[in-house]
Amino acid sequence: MEEKTLQEGSKMEIIDHRANGNKHTYYSVMTYILDESTFDAQAPLEKGIVVALEIGREYECFFITIYGLFRCKVRLESRYVEGDLHFLRFKVLTAIAKHQRRGFFRMDAIADFRYYNNLTNQWQEATTQNISGNGIKCITHEELSKGTRVTCELKLEIEKKVYTVTNLAEVIDTGAADPVERRFETRLAFIDIPMPKQDIIIKYIYDEQRKRLKKEGR
Repeated sequence: MEEKTLQEGSKMEIIDHRANGNKHTYYSVMTYILDESTFDAQAPLEKGIVVALEIGREYECFFITIYGLFRCKVRLESRYVEGDLHFLRFKVLTAIAKHQRRGFFRMDAIADFRYYNNLTNQWQEATTQNISGNGIKCITHEELSKGTRVTCELKLEIEKKVYTVTNLAEVIDTGAADPVERRFETRLAFIDIPMPKQDIIIKYIYDEQRKRLKKEGR
């Protein structure tokens, strides 16, 4: 077990690859590391009901950590209950390897952020519409030409701790959202964003998705 990167409390995606070619994703949290190849996790919930995953079945696991996204194959060894909580015990079948899937992490999110316009030398306020590890779709109050470079500053709260992510971005598309109020829909692509910054965004997205699923009772 990669203890420097995977720790108790790491968020998880458990992927069930089904015989018909479809797959289903369950969300969980690693609760206990027993040894190098065995760990426990919370049993996933869907609509408030504990999902009884099949013992002996193999699953694909993704671990979302502040150090990045990691992947391996596992086999469900057993299920057990402690009090009112249900847990799963997994056996790791393959090496735990860092996985590049950053572009797929995208979430609709309305949040205030600011950017520094390198042409006007001014900070401007804006509102995100969605965010990913690769960029932002947002509403700005000035029309930014395609190719304009700005410095984005995002403040992201993850588990009650606020992280500031600052990175250069380029305008790849812009259009009028409300010409009367001078509101423009703008797409920004991060330029050479370092992995640690991208990992913070991914962890934020995953954390927010977990909150939404919990609120929906899934």
